[in-house]
Amino acid sequence: MGGDLDLVSKEGAIYFVILLLLSSYLMFFRLGASSLKGGEANHAVVSKHVADTGELYPLYMISMDPRAEKRYYCMKPPLKIWAEALAFHCLSYNEFSARIVDAIFGVLTVLLVYVMVSLIFGHPTLGLLASMITLAFPPIIISHCFRHGNQDSALVFFYTAAILFYLLYKKRDSRLSFCLSVVSMVLGLLVKDVFLLFFGFSTILGEFLILNRNPRAIFTTRNLALVAIPLLSYVSYKIYSGVATHGVCLSRFFKPPFILSLGEHKPRYIKGFTYYLNLLYKFYGVFFLLTFLAILRKYPARFMRSPRNDPEERDLDWNLALFTLFICLLYVLAISIPIYKVKRYLYPVIPGLAVAMSFFIWTFIRSMKNAKAKALLILVLAIFVASSLRYTNSKIRKVKIAPYHALMVHYNNLSENKAFLVDLSRSEVFGTYATFYFSRLSTPVDWYEEPGLFSFLKNFHGRAFVVVSEPDYMLKLLKEKGYSLVKVWPLKHRKKQVPKNFVLEVEVSQERGGPL
Repeated sequence: MGGDLDLVSKEGAIYFVILLLLSSYLMFFRLGASSLKGGEANHAVVSKHVADTGELYPLYMISMDPRAEKRYYCMKPPLKIWAEALAFHCLSYNEFSARIVDAIFGVLTVLLVYVMVSLIFGHPTLGLLASMITLAFPPIIISHCFRHGNQDSALVFFYTAAILFYLLYKKRDSRLSFCLSVVSMVLGLLVKDVFLLFFGFSTILGEFLILNRNPRAIFTTRNLALVAIPLLSYVSYKIYSGVATHGVCLSRFFKPPFILSLGEHKPRYIKGFTYYLNLLYKFYGVFFLLTFLAILRKYPARFMRSPRNDPEERDLDWNLALFTLFICLLYVLAISIPIYKVKRYLYPVIPGLAVAMSFFIWTFIRSMKNAKAKALLILVLAIFVASSLRYTNSKIRKVKIAPYHALMVHYNNLSENKAFLVDLSRSEVFGTYATFYFSRLSTPVDWYEEPGLFSFLKNFHGRAFVVVSEPDYMLKLLKEKGYSLVKVWPLKHRKKQVPKNFVLEVEVSQERGGPL
């Protein structure tokens, strides 16, 4: 598999600097140029609350209807929230600070792939190829991950770390690599995904099925630790958070797969295929890499030799070709599939698939005898990576401030005859639809009956946005109260008109605003 790599060699240092500069540009350039979208604003409001109050387990309200019973829940595992709160404390309260933690995790993921692949295979060029293929997947950068203030970026990093440290442990039998793999699983559990609880189970089962090992070999101390430590860590976290929140977090020990809709008081279970595709891809990601591991262990030192004349190795070439084709098809599907949710489900396994792809591409190129064909394949690969990076760069440069965007997505069932005021001024960049969720936070946004709405306006100055189901009635009231109407537009959900819901843009002057 190649000898041990000196990471401070001239070649390794040059590749490291190239990846550091390229990934930093892709992650940080114009990072705070757009207003927060989707769950970014949710996380930002919670993180700001943690930074201001020191409350480590802030709760949010799941019910949107003020007539319903208020039910509070924890905002997912808290590690990413704490990191974002630290960013707010150290920097300032703006879009850049809300996303800087995710951008850092993005850069670290790219560098981790390079360092770990180089260590596992002893070839810095292979590490460079794996990192470039990771960067050549545009959605992971521009869509809800490395440049967005949510948990996915940290989750991708810890998934990748758990898998690659485990591969390094299997190659070198390194106790440190094993410990780092387990620590990565635990930290991943504290970011978002309960699936990492099953990483140890699926790894042990996969090794047993693929490598045809003795069943007694399963019950080793390290295998038991691989299962027990993440499980005990997660249980301990749940118990502690449950005590800290007086039983609220403990009541949802295992979060069921549900989505929420406005006006519904109970969770609606996902019956579509996207949730099951989520589990499918995550299990496939683990088993693909286990198959990859099995091949490496069965043929520990033959991959870097060419040409291959051994019949056993020729059979291996066919297996590698089919396996590579399947992974490439999966990767192409991940790039081209139009369903947003499905793309998000793929993110945690993308760096792992990039590692497998880079290894088989590298092996195939080294085994080619025709120099022209080899050069042509390298050129095609370079064009693919360059075009993907160019596309990502173009998307980053086109980012614009969209102060109304967050208000216009996801919500399609606002309660009848209720007005909701949201401050989207640039001085309060997080006054987006995310604040719909919270009642415990010290934000100037909540459900209002008509008297409450106008009491709020008396204590407010700036530009307010009122979401209403009866615009004519509210327009009449606003005019009677002397407020200046700037604009009326339909409330939209993914560019489609939401029935009976409109947004009224109201200018509240300094004279009308201020304290009562």
